[in-house]
Amino acid sequence: MTRDTSIDIAKGIAIIAIVLGHVLRGLNSAGMIVDEVAFTRWDNALYSWHLTTFAFLSGLFVARSSEKSGTSAYLRSRIGNFLWVYVLWSLIQGIVKIAAAGSVNSQTSPLDILAIWRPEGQLWFFPWIIVATILATMIRPWIRPHGFITIACSAVVAVGLWGYSGPVIGLQGLALYVFYFAGTIMQADTYQRMKIRWYLTLGAAAFYATLIAAVSFTPPTTGFENRDVMTVAAGLLTTAAGVTLVLGVSKTLAPVRQTLWLSILGRRSLEIFTAHILFTAGARIILSKFGLHFLSVQVLAGVMFGLVGPLVLVWIMQRWTPAKLLFMAPRAITHKSEHGLLTQ
Repeated sequence: MTRDTSIDIAKGIAIIAIVLGHVLRGLNSAGMIVDEVAFTRWDNALYSWHLTTFAFLSGLFVARSSEKSGTSAYLRSRIGNFLWVYVLWSLIQGIVKIAAAGSVNSQTSPLDILAIWRPEGQLWFFPWIIVATILATMIRPWIRPHGFITIACSAVVAVGLWGYSGPVIGLQGLALYVFYFAGTIMQADTYQRMKIRWYLTLGAAAFYATLIAAVSFTPPTTGFENRDVMTVAAGLLTTAAGVTLVLGVSKTLAPVRQTLWLSILGRRSLEIFTAHILFTAGARIILSKFGLHFLSVQVLAGVMFGLVGPLVLVWIMQRWTPAKLLFMAPRAITHKSEHGLLTQ
């Protein structure tokens, strides 16, 4: 099976949205965004689909990879890599926050760094993917009738806990499991053959734009405290439209050579997702020191730093072997190396 470029492009689009979302949240926490209503609408719009897209795409490869490597080897590789990156970068982000205590939006103590059961920022996704992988290999939803039961149960959980994000590992992203399991059932081969017609993509775009402009909705991983039946229902529709739109656009762009840069971002989604917070926060702090508080400049610089900075680490990693440990567990832990939030 050849590599599906559309998946890399979809990951690239999603990782840009994740970086943009964290840039906006950082600026809002720093008091640099005065229009709270506009910020909330942008925040909800991005969070309605970016992590959901990753959850779905991550599930596509579980069946093939686990059957190819064997369940034990597959679990050891995935869990080892994600656990290593989670613990290491929890320490790195915590230490940097302490070192830059006078410039960052939130304060961290040495005890906070050691409390790895309380995820630091975006890093909660790593324990989430570990749990999702374990559940998928245990349940094997790609085998009938496991799939129907799994989707039904995870859909109930998604609706009941839509928008919930708990304080400790394992209690974040509970609404994402249904999308992950949907990916495990579809599998990569089927997704690669699937065509998303232009009119479906255009319809998803129109529906998504209408919802984010005119309707109050709850994203799947945030806003639990203020949700109600209507905002959850609108959130489900917005997320479905957003994910469909991203997948449709990525399928359309796959043959276009000028989108190679999106594919590169997608292939390095793990590194960008893991390290971008340090670079986006650094950009905000540096620009503020020089008196550059223009929102457009802050957003553009934050996104660029958040995307390019981790790629520089990748460049260093490829030329200096010890740096590989930033994003890859030692072979003694995994017996195998993997790149990215997805494998193909």
